Order: sequence, then C-alpha cells, then structure tokens
Amino acid sequence: MRDTAISLIDLEPLLASSEQGLRHVAHRICDVYWNVGFGYLVNHDISGELIRGVFAASAEFHALPRAEKMRIEINAIHRGFIPINTSTDTTTKLAKVTKPSRASRSC
Repeated sequence: MRDTAISLIDLEPLLASSEQGLRHVAHRICDVYWNVGFGYLVNHDISGELIRGVFAASAEFHALPRAEKMRIEINAIHRGFIPINTSTDTTTKLAKVTKPSRASRSC
C-alpha cells in the first residue's frame, strides 16, 4: 500500500538560529522535494489571513482566460505565468531547449 500522507516540513528548528537547526531543515526540504515533489510547511509563523489571501488571489488569477494569463508569460528573469503542459524553459539564448532538464541531486 502506498503512503498517501503529505510530507510535513517543520520549520521550528530555524527559530533557534543554530547551524544544526538550519542543516536539519535544509536536509528535510531537500529530501521531501526531491523524493515527493511537494510538502506542507508547518511552524512558519505566517498568518492564516495572509495564507487565505494568497490562495484567493491564486484562484482568481487561474480563473482568468488563458489569453489574459499569457499577457504575463514567464520572462528572461523567470517571472511570470508558465502555461500548463509546458515543461521546457525557453527563456535562454544559450541553447535550444527541446526537453526538460534532469537535475542532479546535491543534498
């Protein structure tokens, strides 16, 4: 049976401002995002009001017609909208990108 729980990443060790806490959180983030692809951050001290506002703004933006979202398509400094089902970064002039890059694990 596959585990369906979302991985938690506890940021509380960062509050101690210790090298050990920083390394622990960094390792956990790397592990979760490398192996699972997403996680749930806890003990971050961001208000629920701000979180709800961000989700509301995201829902409002993604409800726009595609043509409207494409007005802010990703630019050369990687800011903007990336349309669904596009998996290559074509903002570089260094090479012709034809397929997604495969990152190497460094954590």
